[in-house]
Amino acid sequence: QNLISKGHELANHSYSHPHLTSFKVNQLHNNLMNINRAFIYDQLNKTDSLFFNKFGQHLKPYWRAPFGEYNDQILMWAAEIGYKHIGWSAYCDTRDWVADRDSELYLTGEEIFQHLLDLESKGKLKGAVILMHLHTDRPVDKPYKILPKLIQILHERGYKIVPVSTLLTSSISA
Repeated sequence: QNLISKGHELANHSYSHPHLTSFKVNQLHNNLMNINRAFIYDQLNKTDSLFFNKFGQHLKPYWRAPFGEYNDQILMWAAEIGYKHIGWSAYCDTRDWVADRDSELYLTGEEIFQHLLDLESKGKLKGAVILMHLHTDRPVDKPYKILPKLIQILHERGYKIVPVSTLLTSSISA
């Protein structure tokens, strides 16, 4: 409720966070066997219905496919029921979802912070969407804790953090 009252745009991410394509197996975005129009409709509508029942309003008409797995057909099915897909910008996956410190993909909170500031210094954050999660399986080094410092620095450098709808309807992303 607090996020809603502060004007944040809450959007859809699916009901059960399923893999939608074969990307994990073969780096292709072919639909998995059970992924069809009815499945996509169900995932998005069920989540919106639960949200509506709890908060008395619908989710914003945006969604992000779990794991970033989608193709034109999946996007079309979601669009048929009013959803526009919003992905993250190039180089803006913070990989905060990687909990295994031994993984080559793992970045500490400080490394994520530095990576984002490096992107900013190269002019690659203007209009960007950054993938970052408030939930983490990491027992320590929770990357979201860099947000206050990062937001302060970005504000000092002239950035405004805006809702997706503003980003989509303005020249910010240009």
